[in-house]
Amino acid sequence: MLVALYERQGDGRMILGSIAATPFRCQRARPDPAREQMGSVDALLSAVAGWRGIEQELRPGVQYGAFVSAKVAPEFDADSFCSEDVNGMFADNLVCGLPDELPKDGFSLHFGCLLNQNSFIHLIIDYDVNDRLSRWVERRYQPTMHG
Repeated sequence: MLVALYERQGDGRMILGSIAATPFRCQRARPDPAREQMGSVDALLSAVAGWRGIEQELRPGVQYGAFVSAKVAPEFDADSFCSEDVNGMFADNLVCGLPDELPKDGFSLHFGCLLNQNSFIHLIIDYDVNDRLSRWVERRYQPTMHG
């Protein structure tokens, strides 16, 4: 699990203070196998570039039918994931793409995990111009997935 902490400055700006990877494993399920650690963010994202996938979207405040049914996701684009100021990689092939400072016109936080050589999950958390959560998007990619 990745935790990104933003700190409010005296002038109201929100600056990224720290990113932490916390060990979080379900003790009730079968243990996850060890993951072979990639060498860098670029190596990991290059490995999944062009993979196809599916996505689901969740919007806050929606009670019935909260999840939009799965649809074809755009091919994974490493440049899009790394379009933010801070790109980090942590144990277990956890990655993130985050703004160094939260902008005033809406923003997205990108988190991902290469679960194994054939499965990458990309989570996008979008905020609107009023700094309110607008949606979560989960994309699941595989190298041979056709949508």
